[in-house]
Amino acid sequence: MIDNTKIETETDADKKAQPTVVTIDEKINTKLYENRMLFFNEEITDKSSLKFIRELYALYFENASPITIKLATYGGYFKSGSMMAAAIEEVKQKSSITCDCSGAIASGGIDVMLPCTKRRAFNTTTFLLHHHSGSRPGRFDAQVDHRKEDDMIAEMRVKALAKYSNMNYEEAWAGMDRKEWWMSPEEMLSYEMLEEVL
Repeated sequence: MIDNTKIETETDADKKAQPTVVTIDEKINTKLYENRMLFFNEEITDKSSLKFIRELYALYFENASPITIKLATYGGYFKSGSMMAAAIEEVKQKSSITCDCSGAIASGGIDVMLPCTKRRAFNTTTFLLHHHSGSRPGRFDAQVDHRKEDDMIAEMRVKALAKYSNMNYEEAWAGMDRKEWWMSPEEMLSYEMLEEVL
């Protein structure tokens, strides 16, 4: 008579003896985590900002070693970007955060970049600063309410720009009033929004 219990036990033992297969993505993620490096190169949305914030706080709770953010984004939803900026503000109280910019940093991407402890950019990076785009469909009375919110957001962004550059409030507001204010890394450097061009 065949002892089925023994056969099943041996099969389970063979499974346990097999080496765990680690995918290339898992290896990459492990290396990035070990070196305290985050990548963000997509639109700023509720989903993408939550992923970024979770990763940032995971490093924050691990230890106080410096963190590097590799950033390239055309921006997106203001409130999601402001959550990312707030997380950076908190984490940098414990861990120095360097933001390395590449590609294009536009609109809300500027809001994410500015609070970092150190800001650098490759010489091929372009930067776009402008006021919050708040046009929404709907009734006029709803538009008026949204206009108030848009004005508040515009003021918050201008104050942040003045805080993290050598511009005063009036200069920052005048700059943001331009329809499309594109800047090179060298121009960003002259306004002290960058510390280094790579």
